[in-house]
Amino acid sequence: PTGIGSSKLTTDMMVRVSLSDNASQPESKFQPSSEWQFHQAILEKYPEINAVVHTHSVFASSLSVLGQGIPAFHYMIAVAGGDSVRCAPYAMFGTKELSDNILEAIRDRKACLLSNHGLVAVGKDLNEALDFIDKALEKSPENFRYGLLKAKIQAKNNNGKGALITVKIANQWAKSKKNDNYIEQTNLFWQSLLTKK
Repeated sequence: PTGIGSSKLTTDMMVRVSLSDNASQPESKFQPSSEWQFHQAILEKYPEINAVVHTHSVFASSLSVLGQGIPAFHYMIAVAGGDSVRCAPYAMFGTKELSDNILEAIRDRKACLLSNHGLVAVGKDLNEALDFIDKALEKSPENFRYGLLKAKIQAKNNNGKGALITVKIANQWAKSKKNDNYIEQTNLFWQSLLTKK
């Protein structure tokens, strides 16, 4: 339901929305979230998906303001179904434009960031969608943001001669490392950036 904090929600407050006519079920005394449109669009376009989770988690939301996806800087990015977690371009919440942007960003993936907004994760059931958020999508933005910040500080401390990481460099490097010691290689990559003069 719209306008109710998650700590106050109870199961009887859940709003059931018909996928065929967009109407709230008559037994509900609450209005659906303004984001019902993209939930419906995802469920209609991708029949293998049965659960859509949308959150404004701290690290994903703060990283989304860059308007860029998360590159394959860590092996957990692959959990989301590809070599990156894409970022859907900004659109006003509750609009068809936002739904369309999400449908494109989530194509062949299990999750995407929403520019200046948050993230969406999908799965065959609610447990799978929540698992993507818990294991991959909350830690990855946090770690990536921390890595970017640390690299920028290192670069500044070296009078601009340090290694200033960019998303493009990280993504190119990660794509080139398709071997069994991916975790070790990823850690070595970050270390090499932070120690270059």
